[in-house]
Order: sequence, then structure tokens, then C-alpha cells
Amino acid sequence: MAKLPVLKLRKICKALELAGFVFVRQEGSHMTYVKRGSDRTYVITVPNYPEIDRFILLSIIKQSGATREEFLRLLDLC
Repeated sequence: MAKLPVLKLRKICKALELAGFVFVRQEGSHMTYVKRGSDRTYVITVPNYPEIDRFILLSIIKQSGATREEFLRLLDLC
């Protein structure tokens, strides 16, 4: 399993939008994205930093309900 990269915020936001997440609000330095599924609502908090570190990216992936491979595939589409 490859290490997760350090990514730009803009690329992560585009990947989340491709996955069906919608930007809802920003409070301070954190942005909130929401995706309503048939059985569950996914809420992701993304820090508004220029670059997102690996451990934060892993947390975003877990909150999205996607696997690491699925999310990395979305990043390739951006």
C-alpha cells in the first residue's frame, strides 16, 4: 500500500465534489461538506490549509466512507 501524498486543498475539494459531496458552510478555518445517502448522511470537515498533510487526508477518507483506493482514483480524475 503506497503512502498517501501531501495534497493541495483545491484538489481534495474537487475529489469530494466528484464523489457527490456538497459544500455547506465554512466556520473559521474549517469547511464542511455533506453527502446524503439512502441510509446515512456523511459529514466531512476539511481544514482550509494550503496543503493537507497525510494524516488529515486519511481522516477525510475515513469520514467519506470510501476506501483509500476509491479516493485516490477520484484524485486522479481531478
